[in-house]
Amino acid sequence: MEKIRLVIYRVNENLMIDDMITDRSGGGGEGGNAHAAASQTEQVNELLIQMQHMKIEVMNMQSSIEQQVGNFRVFTSNQFHVVNNNIRRFGGTIQGAVARQNRREARRTEQQQQAQAAAQLQ
Repeated sequence: MEKIRLVIYRVNENLMIDDMITDRSGGGGEGGNAHAAASQTEQVNELLIQMQHMKIEVMNMQSSIEQQVGNFRVFTSNQFHVVNNNIRRFGGTIQGAVARQNRREARRTEQQQQAQAAAQLQ
């Protein structure tokens, strides 16, 4: 019976089992080639493991970013509603809201509103 060294690793949720490739030419060099093949296989396995960890990290970051974008959309939507409500409340239009920032325009608009209110009461 001959023992065969196996390499077990995982790629994209698939379990892979391969036999380790060794040089069976015989002679004194067999141990050196087997060692070289083993070290190369270990390096490949190490790279595959690192790639799997990186994939998981990227997926976690992507979900985190998507959540943050969703939260930002809700926040900006609320802020736009607040701005639009303030504009309607203080001037009716963007032009009216901007006009209120100018003292002369604000005074004139206030006088016009007072005149309209007085006219409605009569």
